[in-house]
Amino acid sequence: MTALLYGLLRPVSRTVSLTAALMSLVGCAIGAAITLNLVTALVLLEGAPYLAAFRPDQLQALARVSLRLHGEGYSISLMFFGFYCALLGYLAFRSTFLPRFLGALLVLAGLGWLTDSVANLVWPALGDRLDSYAIITGGLGEGGLCLWLLAVGVNGPKWEQRASAARPLNQRPVAVFELPA
Repeated sequence: MTALLYGLLRPVSRTVSLTAALMSLVGCAIGAAITLNLVTALVLLEGAPYLAAFRPDQLQALARVSLRLHGEGYSISLMFFGFYCALLGYLAFRSTFLPRFLGALLVLAGLGWLTDSVANLVWPALGDRLDSYAIITGGLGEGGLCLWLLAVGVNGPKWEQRASAARPLNQRPVAVFELPA
C-alpha cells in the first residue's frame, strides 16, 4: 500500500511522497520487530522444562514485561504512522486529482495518531483516554481515502497532467509539432 500511494502522490511532491513512504516503512519495520515481544511472552509461559529454573510468578512477571515492551514499541510505530498519514493528507490536499476534504481528514488522522502515541509514551493515563478518538479520526481519514479510491478513484486527466508536469524535461514525450529545446 505504501508503494502504491507513493506512486499515486509522487506527482504532487516527490520529496514529501518519499518521506511519507519512508515513515511508513520505518513504522512497519518497528511493528514487525516488536512482534518478537509477543512471541517472547508465549515462550515464557509455555511451560518448557528449561523454564523450571524460574518460579511461576517470575515467569509471569517476565511475560508481562514483554507485553509492556510490545505496547511501548507499538506506540513508537504509531508515531511514524501518524507522520505518514499527515504527510499523505498534505499531498492529497495539494493534489488536484483527489478532493481536498480527504487531505484534511488524513491530516486529522495523522495528528490523532501522533497525539495518542506521544500521550501513551509520556502520560499513559491520558493516552488511554485518547485511544478512542485516535481510532475515530484514523477511521475517518484512512477509511475515507480507501473508500474514495475504491468507489470513485482519482481524476485521471488531472493526475496525468500533474504527472507529466512533474517529469524532467528529458523524459517528457515530444509532441509532433513541438521543436526540441
